[in-house]
Amino acid sequence: KTSGDWEYTISGDEATIVYYNGNFKKSVEIPSKLGGKKVTSIAWGAFSCLPVLQSITIPDSVVTISDEAFLNSTSLQKVTIGKGAKNIEGNPFDGCTNLRTIAIASNHEYLQLIDGVLFTKDPMRLICYPAGKTESSYALPDGVIEIGDSAFSGNTKLKTLIIPSSVTKINSTAFNNGYGEKQSITLDVTDNEYAKAYAIDKQMKYIEENPPKDTAFSTADITAFQQVPTRDNQYLLYDGHRFGEKMAVKQLNLSLSFLGFENASLCLNGGNDGLLHLAGYYFPSRSSEAKGREDYE
Repeated sequence: KTSGDWEYTISGDEATIVYYNGNFKKSVEIPSKLGGKKVTSIAWGAFSCLPVLQSITIPDSVVTISDEAFLNSTSLQKVTIGKGAKNIEGNPFDGCTNLRTIAIASNHEYLQLIDGVLFTKDPMRLICYPAGKTESSYALPDGVIEIGDSAFSGNTKLKTLIIPSSVTKINSTAFNNGYGEKQSITLDVTDNEYAKAYAIDKQMKYIEENPPKDTAFSTADITAFQQVPTRDNQYLLYDGHRFGEKMAVKQLNLSLSFLGFENASLCLNGGNDGLLHLAGYYFPSRSSEAKGREDYE
């Protein structure tokens, strides 16, 4: 059905907006009724790729906002969400690269804003970290359980995300942008082993204040390596920290499969200074000449 700029469907006494045709309007208020029926849902892509839309108000009647409902509407700067919004699927604002402000009704039953970032209440899921935020580092608040799909989509300023121990689920596309591309964000996983495993699996950069000791990898099964001369004061750096400091280890073959390098390893020799020194390495896809650590980052 069509009414002015609105295309919608009817199910019983409820209406769902499926498409908005007002391509050149900067500010839009979604009606609470269409065709005499209460507007309760906004469908996937209903407001996608609008070239000039800057502000939109969602009425209290809307209960469900679908994932990517506003996909790649890159001029959108402000969204006001009514008090009825209960079901927020994924990130409705995926790819809205200029979104700076999200407003919700005071004492909202289902949603909450913390430092301008949108979460569900119980359980606490990160819905949207606005793409227009300019901070380079962000610490998720304690109590967050889940990082939702495309939650950081479109934000190019954020470089480091600190993940608390409470996070037990990170969706597979949590760090994708509106075009399905992975964003360059470093995860601080100091307090979260699950997040570290996620970063390794997705081949994302990560840091941790207290890296694991060599015993975590002492069962490496890679034995083939190219011999290269040991250099003075050469020791393995693991995310910027000394690895194996003050350990009485004679030799260790360290598999790099946990970093995504299949069938690759480092050979480390224990020195009198208590550090592990690089003795050799094996990278099947690389030249056999000696390389510095920076060549493998």
